[in-house]
Amino acid sequence: MNEFRRDPVSWIVRRGAPAAALIALIALAIRIAIHGLTNDDTFFHLRIGDEFLRGRWDLDEPGSLTSYGTRDWVPTQWLSEVVMAGAEDLAGTGGIVWLFGTIFVAYALTLYAVARISAPPIVAILVAGAAFVGSGGGLSARPQVMSYLFAALVTAAWLGTMRDGRVRWWIIPLTWLWAMLHGMWPVAIVISAVGAVGVVADRRPERGQALRILSLPLLALVAAFLTPLGPRLVVEILTVTSRGKYFFEWGPTDFHAFQPAVLVLLLAISLIAMLRAGPARWTHLLLLLLAGAWALYALRTIPLAAAIAAPCAALALGELAPKGPRIDRRGALTLVALGAAASAVLAFLSSGAHTVGPDRPDWADAELDKLPAATGVLNAWDWGGYLAWRHPDLDFVVSGYGDVFTTGELDRNVALTEAHHGWLDDLEGLHVEVALLAPDSDLAYGLEHTAGWTVVRSSDEMVLLHAPE
Repeated sequence: MNEFRRDPVSWIVRRGAPAAALIALIALAIRIAIHGLTNDDTFFHLRIGDEFLRGRWDLDEPGSLTSYGTRDWVPTQWLSEVVMAGAEDLAGTGGIVWLFGTIFVAYALTLYAVARISAPPIVAILVAGAAFVGSGGGLSARPQVMSYLFAALVTAAWLGTMRDGRVRWWIIPLTWLWAMLHGMWPVAIVISAVGAVGVVADRRPERGQALRILSLPLLALVAAFLTPLGPRLVVEILTVTSRGKYFFEWGPTDFHAFQPAVLVLLLAISLIAMLRAGPARWTHLLLLLLAGAWALYALRTIPLAAAIAAPCAALALGELAPKGPRIDRRGALTLVALGAAASAVLAFLSSGAHTVGPDRPDWADAELDKLPAATGVLNAWDWGGYLAWRHPDLDFVVSGYGDVFTTGELDRNVALTEAHHGWLDDLEGLHVEVALLAPDSDLAYGLEHTAGWTVVRSSDEMVLLHAPE
C-alpha cells in the first residue's frame, strides 16, 4: 500500500493492471471450458479411452471404432484417452469439463510464467494473452492442448540454456510422457534440435559440452522409443500427417481469421523488438522463426506456433522494457495457488448443465437406441465421434478419427459425404439401411431423391432416413 500511495500510476501499471488481466485470462479459460463439449473429436477420444480402460482393447492390437475402418493403426494418444475416460467414469461429462478446464487454466498460467522469466508483469500478461487467444482455435477437450503447454515449456527451457549454459535434461522425461499423451510429441525433438544448434552457435562451448547439448534431442527421441509403443510411433505420425488433405484443420492457414492474425501481430512485434534490442542471438532468432514456420504450416499448428512464440516474444519485448525482478519462487507459488483456486471453481461449475455433442432433436438418440446392435448407420462426418461414444453398439460409417481408415476408405467417405461421382456404388458396398444426416446435405438429398430412401424423422438439425425395402 505504501508503494500505491507514493506512485499510484506506477503501481497500477506494474502490479494492479497485470494482476487484473491475469484474473481475466483465467476467467476466459474457464468460460471456454464450461461452454461444454461441442468438438466432435472429444467423443471418439472418450470412446477409445473407455475401450482401453475396460481392457477390451490392447495397445498392440487395438480395435476399431467402426467395421468400415479396417486400417491397422497405432494409438498415439492412449494415455490421454484413458485419463479422459477415467474422468468421465468418476464424474460423467462434467468430469471432462473440469479436466480440460483445469488444463486450459494451466496452459494460460504456463504462458504467463514462461513470459515472466524474461519480462515484467505488464509485458508478460500481454504476451500470454495474445498467445492464449492465438491458440483459441485449438482449445477444446482434446489431448492436443497438452502439446501446446509442453511446447511452451520446452521453448522456455532452451532460452534458459541460451542464457546460462545449463542443459535442461528434464526435457527427456517430458518427451517420454508427451509421446504417450499426444501425437505432436516430435515437436519436442524439433524445438530441442533448433534450440541446441542455436545454443552452440551462441555460447561456443568446448567440444565436450557442445556434444552434450547436441545429444539432448537424440536422447529425447530415444525416450519416446522407450514408451510401450516404441518406434511404431514415428511410422504412425508420418503416415497420419501425410493424410492431411482429408481434414480441414490440416489445411492452409487463413491469416484473415482472428486467431492467426493475432499470432502474426505477436510474431511481427517480437521480431521488430528483437532487432531493435541489438544483435540477435541465434537461439532466440531460430526459435522465433520456428514459431513462424509452424504458423505457415497448417491451421492445426497455429496454437503450437503461439505456444512457442510466447517465451520468444517475452524475451524480445522484455529486453526493451524497464529492468526489474522476474518471476521467483513466491511468484511461481502464487500462480500454482491461482490454478488450484480456478480448478476448484471449475469443479463447482462443471457440475451444472453444459452442452454435450452436436445440436440435435430430442428424437435422434431415442431413434438410434431402438436399432439392433451392430446396425450399420451412414452418418454425417461431423457427428461420428459423438455417435460412436453415445451409441457404441452401433456401427457408424464415418468418423473424424482418420487413423482407423485406409486411404481408400477415406476417399470413400469423402465421396459419400459430398455425393461425388460414384457415390451410389460406394453406398451399395456398405450394405447400410439407416442414415442420420444434415437435412440440407447433398448426401441426404441424393438418398431421398436418387436412391429412393424414405425420410422417417426430420428436424432443422438432422434427418433420419431408411433404405427402400
